[in-house]
Amino acid sequence: YFGGWGVQLPFPLYRQTFHSSNAYKKGTQTPKPMTNNFSVYGDPEMDKLSQASRDATTEDEIERVSHRMEEIIHRDAPWVAGFYVPQLRCGYWRWVRWPDDFNVKQTRDLYATHIYWIDEDIKKETLEAMRTGKTFPEKNLIFDQYRKKTTQPTPSASPEGGNDVVPEAAPEVKENNEQPVQ
Repeated sequence: YFGGWGVQLPFPLYRQTFHSSNAYKKGTQTPKPMTNNFSVYGDPEMDKLSQASRDATTEDEIERVSHRMEEIIHRDAPWVAGFYVPQLRCGYWRWVRWPDDFNVKQTRDLYATHIYWIDEDIKKETLEAMRTGKTFPEKNLIFDQYRKKTTQPTPSASPEGGNDVVPEAAPEVKENNEQPVQ
């Protein structure tokens, strides 16, 4: 499952997540802080393979090495997803733009969707504002158009006394502009 192991399209980047140099402080068994090896995983074979993947010069070599690494990941299970977070929070420069109808149900990284662009006019405005001390209000955008319309029970005229359901209005992009950016 490449999506979880640091993908830089079109190739997975195993080294940062599974190489022991990112697990422990050099020459110790003390976990290394601030790395992408969150599970503090270290395995000599995985070290060799992740370096081989990094140094590979052909796609066939990357594929062969990646398949072996996936087998090891499956065998050792250094990373087991135990929960699902139903939202994504992301900070970004105000000149990074997404479509008005942006609609991604699941992603770990908004930039992985590859549907954003840089608004050069907003970038110039923002950089000038930074030089002069001008601030802009903070924006919290909620993109939840993917959600199914929810239903609510309504009184039923059926003799069994059951409930009918009526769909609510489709959700829209919402903005919260309450706090200024400092």
